[in-house]
Amino acid sequence: MEFVEQEAIQTYSGCKPVRAIKYVVSESGCHICTSHRPGNAGYPRIRVRKHLMLMHRYIWEKYYGHIPSGMCVCHRCDNRKCINPSHYFLGTIADNNQDMQSKGRYAKPTEMQLERLRNIWKTREPLRGSKNGNSKLTETQVKEIRMKGRYKPLAHIASDYGVDRKLIYLILDGKVWKHVGT
Repeated sequence: MEFVEQEAIQTYSGCKPVRAIKYVVSESGCHICTSHRPGNAGYPRIRVRKHLMLMHRYIWEKYYGHIPSGMCVCHRCDNRKCINPSHYFLGTIADNNQDMQSKGRYAKPTEMQLERLRNIWKTREPLRGSKNGNSKLTETQVKEIRMKGRYKPLAHIASDYGVDRKLIYLILDGKVWKHVGT
């Protein structure tokens, strides 16, 4: 048996929805939305003031008012198509994730996937020198700095290359850029 929400006409911010919200009641008490298609994430959506809105957020605002910033409308029933306002609660993203884990609804990586990730990180070469996106120097410049370091003050070398005097000291002392020979 299909139901039409009686209050569907008087809605969000005084704006009328394009069409009435229809649903069927499941054995568990969920109101399964039949009038609006779900989006990619599986949640039904409704058009409000020319913008698509997730149906559960729309229903929450209709029955309970404004959703505070940073809060999620979570489903107690874990049914994405459910639009029963008594099945909702407000929570943070952390609350929603904790609820998901406590109910065993998260994707646990298999041992094979974990082993593959471990192998990737073991064999991955660190990004050294100019391959590192944060580097201000090239390998050639480091070689020049090591040559100049024998006769020129650190402050002058640092200003020539636009880096801090401490970096010049660390290069000359062999603490950084170790992979670059002289």
